[in-house]
Amino acid sequence: MAAEIPSNHLRHAGDAGHLALLVVDDDEAIRSLMENILKREGYECMSAADAAEARILLASHLFSLLLSDIQMPGETGLELVRDVRRSYPDTAVIMVTVIDDLETAREALSMDIYGYIVKPVDRNQILIGVSNALRRRDLELANRKYRTELESIVADRTAELMESNEKLLSRGEKLRRLTRELRELNNALSVLLKKREEDKRAWEERVEANVRQSILPHLERLQNTRLGKAYSRDIALLGDSIKEILDPFAREMSSPYLDFTPQEIQVAGLVRRGKTSKEIASILNLSANTIMTHRYKIRSKLKLKNRKQNLRTYLSRKI
Repeated sequence: MAAEIPSNHLRHAGDAGHLALLVVDDDEAIRSLMENILKREGYECMSAADAAEARILLASHLFSLLLSDIQMPGETGLELVRDVRRSYPDTAVIMVTVIDDLETAREALSMDIYGYIVKPVDRNQILIGVSNALRRRDLELANRKYRTELESIVADRTAELMESNEKLLSRGEKLRRLTRELRELNNALSVLLKKREEDKRAWEERVEANVRQSILPHLERLQNTRLGKAYSRDIALLGDSIKEILDPFAREMSSPYLDFTPQEIQVAGLVRRGKTSKEIASILNLSANTIMTHRYKIRSKLKLKNRKQNLRTYLSRKI
C-alpha cells in the first residue's frame, strides 16, 4: 500500500480543501502509474491492492473520488463500488476496466458511477476522467446544498404563513406579503431544479463526448494491429455495443417500461440496422434458434406477437 497520508490533510466531502483520491487495483504497476500521475497533478492520493484494503482506508479517511478496477481477486470492484455508493454518497466513483463485457458495463452504469477509464491507461485519459468526475461531484454537492437551504426556507415561511392565518387573520396585508414570498421561493426552487436537470444533461453530453474521443479511437487503432485483425469481428461488435450504450434507442429499450435484457437490446439494434437472423447469429456468435427466441421475446414485449407488423419497421419508427 502507498505511504499513508495524515488524515488531517485529507479533504472532507464538500470542504474547500485539497482533493483526496483512492486508487484500488490489484496490478501494482497500474496502481503506481495512476497514483504517480495524480500526485504530479497536485492531488493527494492513496492506494489499495484489493477491496478489503480499500474498505479499511474508506472507514478511516474521507475521499472525494474512488478509482477502482472491476476484476480483482476476492471481492470484485463492482461489489466495492455498490457499497461505496450506498455508504459514502459524497464520494465520486470511476471504474478502471478493459470494458470487455457489455453486461458488466451496464451494471456499473446502473450504479450511477461517474465515468470509465479504459486499460491500458494513459495520462490524458486519467486526468480528463478525474476532472469530469470531480466537476460533476461539485455540481451535485452544490445543488444538494442549495436545495436543502431552499426547502428549509420554504418550510419556515410555510410555518410562518400558517401561524399568521391562525393568529393574525385581521392583518390581511401581512398574509398577502407572506404569500408573495412563498410564491417567490417556490419559483426559485423551480429554477434550481431546472438548472439541475440542465447540468445533468450537460454532464451526459460530456460523458458521451469523452467516450467517443477517448474510447472509440482506441478501438479503431486496435483494429489496425495484428491482434486487432485477428479479432476484428469482436472489436467491431464491442465498438457497436459502446455506441449502443450512448444511443437514445438503446436507452429507450432498456427503460423499466420495456424491460429488455442486454442481449435483447443487441438483437433489436441489429434488426433495426437491417441484419438478418443468420447475420445476427454470426455477429453475436449464437445459434440461429437463440436469435429466433430473442426475436419472439422482443415482439412479445412490444405487444407485436399476434400482429402482422414487420419488426424492423416498427423498431425504426416507434422506438
